[in-house]
Amino acid sequence: MSAARTAVLLAAWLAVPAPCGAARRLVVGVRGFPPFAMKDSMGRWSGLGVELWDEIARDLKVDYEFRELGIEQMKEGLRRGKVDLCATPLALTPEREEAFDLSHPFYTGGMALALRPEARDHPWWAAIKIFFSWGTLSLLAPIGVAMVILGCFVWRLERRHNHEHFGGKGGRGILAGIYWVGSTFTSGTCEGVALKSPAGRVFALCWLLCCALALSTFTASLASTMVARQSTGRFMELSELKKIKIGAGGLSAGAELLRSVGADFTPAQGVGDGVRDVLEGRTDAFFAADEMLRWYRDHHPDERFLIEPVKMRRRSMYAFQLPARSGLRKRINVSLLKVLAMPVWDDLKTRYSLAEESEMEPEVRFGGHHHHARASP
Repeated sequence: MSAARTAVLLAAWLAVPAPCGAARRLVVGVRGFPPFAMKDSMGRWSGLGVELWDEIARDLKVDYEFRELGIEQMKEGLRRGKVDLCATPLALTPEREEAFDLSHPFYTGGMALALRPEARDHPWWAAIKIFFSWGTLSLLAPIGVAMVILGCFVWRLERRHNHEHFGGKGGRGILAGIYWVGSTFTSGTCEGVALKSPAGRVFALCWLLCCALALSTFTASLASTMVARQSTGRFMELSELKKIKIGAGGLSAGAELLRSVGADFTPAQGVGDGVRDVLEGRTDAFFAADEMLRWYRDHHPDERFLIEPVKMRRRSMYAFQLPARSGLRKRINVSLLKVLAMPVWDDLKTRYSLAEESEMEPEVRFGGHHHHARASP
């Protein structure tokens, strides 16, 4: 069937009044959004959202049919009351809350970047870049100044008691003092040079204790910086994505987030196209839901790419969409809470490799109130 003929048929379907009566078959809109909604070669739908809805429908004892629709067609169907519910969950946004009814959110997820494998530095190169970064150099500069000052102080303490190392002209003695301070700071000892004055020995004891604390703190800071950079990627904030050539699904939640920070992006038809744009060098990264990228990578092992999370103020909350003022919302929400408390929900998350993600319990979020949910992304 041609695309033009399909569009005509969908427009005609949207213009037909919906049948009345409580026993009618519900029309459930659905679109591909792995791992929440996927269609196999036989035309059968599966996924976390689809199978969660199936459990809710079984609990409510309602009959339904799936209807595959694009995002805009689904929105129009909801506005006209031709679609009773979208089984493909969407991230909650103020705009969607304003236009439609939303179920309680049942899953929370993050956003991430798909990157070329070479985008992540080798650990040794990453360590070199961190060591010579402005932050590290700005820390080493005051340490160097302190060594010069303390070296002069050691020379003042020792010049009358230790002529062998700190005697003679001032320049030679000061250099010996700086050498002693630097050597004890880095290794805890200074081979062949000892402080002989009582005041010098008291200073040496205090200085070695300070060195031990300072060196351990500096090492821990450097190690944590390396781990953080390797685990969270180069782009930690959403606002930083404006600096790179990035792709996103044209009507996706990722696209809405990029627009919210004024970032230009290259639209892609789906995750597959977005990832291929990255691997072929047309974009630097593809921005999408973390779960979607991981599912795609697991099912396309030949397309090797990195997934780096993006630091967000809040994780995205996913829910079902219904028409505004839907009479089904209350019943669906009650059944949804019942299903989320059942073992089948844990089984579904495990089946789609989402068991370790952070979920938000709707009972806690809404404090026992079952009025219309208000949430921001």
